[in-house]
Amino acid sequence: MDTIKRKKPKLIEWLRGMGMVLQHVHSADLITDTDYKRLKDITDVDTRNTELLDTLRQKGEQTCCKFLELLKEPDVNESSPQLREWIATVNSSGSGAASEAPSSSPANNPNSSTSRAGKQAI
Repeated sequence: MDTIKRKKPKLIEWLRGMGMVLQHVHSADLITDTDYKRLKDITDVDTRNTELLDTLRQKGEQTCCKFLELLKEPDVNESSPQLREWIATVNSSGSGAASEAPSSSPANNPNSSTSRAGKQAI
């Protein structure tokens, strides 16, 4: 859930141009019919996407991992090249804890004294 929380502003921006994301999330059973109807009634796109991300985070780590996997599907991310590029670096499979691939920055270098320990969970 930390990945979604940490990237929330960018996710809201990237999802802005993805008019079908709510339908994809609903058809993947990541949200209930009640959630879908509530979210669909929100007319402001940024507010709807914010509420969608908050709803997914409230459902827990497994749902968040499934959402991140859904974002990797070409028909879901086709309208957002930035999202497609970022989501390719996110490992959301395995034990249920998603993490971003380490960058080449000193903060992610295991040989650096400023290295962060462990993976980043969603």
